[in-house]
Amino acid sequence: ARTLVERETLNTQLNGVLRELDARVAARTAELQEALRRAEEASVTKSRFLANMSHELRTPLNSVIGFSSVLMKNRAGRLTASELDLIERILSNGKHLLSLINDILDISKIEAERLSLESIHFKFGEVLENLLSMFGHKAEEKQLKLLVDLESEVSRMVFLGDPLRLGQVLLNLTGNALKFTAAGSITVTTT
Repeated sequence: ARTLVERETLNTQLNGVLRELDARVAARTAELQEALRRAEEASVTKSRFLANMSHELRTPLNSVIGFSSVLMKNRAGRLTASELDLIERILSNGKHLLSLINDILDISKIEAERLSLESIHFKFGEVLENLLSMFGHKAEEKQLKLLVDLESEVSRMVFLGDPLRLGQVLLNLTGNALKFTAAGSITVTTT
């Protein structure tokens, strides 16, 4: 059996170890809280930067798309087929770039928990037409066939949802299919 003095010495030592552990935990907690504060501050700064950059990029890009559209409409009879094709490519690539910029902005909105989905009426066929206009030339360049297998009534049906987000999903899937397909065809279909 330990003596009273030994017990008091052990209790004193144990209390000293506990105080040291408490001090270490408090210091580490303060470090972690400061790191969290800095990370949150950096996230806010990044979101602001993304929002500002996407706005700065969208403004001139919308001009490119708008001017190209006007040029196509007003000069269609005076341009060669080759020139019209180039303008169509400018429009298609401009719209694709605008879509990518919107994706970047959406990421910052998701991180800030401010992304909301639209709930509007749209025709699925219009979403697919946009898809074909974006990737038709790329498929041709790779000597691939880009096909749509869609029943005509589905094409004309009106859906309620977010056509932009649906289009983004289809653009990503089709873009990946084009990237990783060396020969043959790519078919977009519904079931």
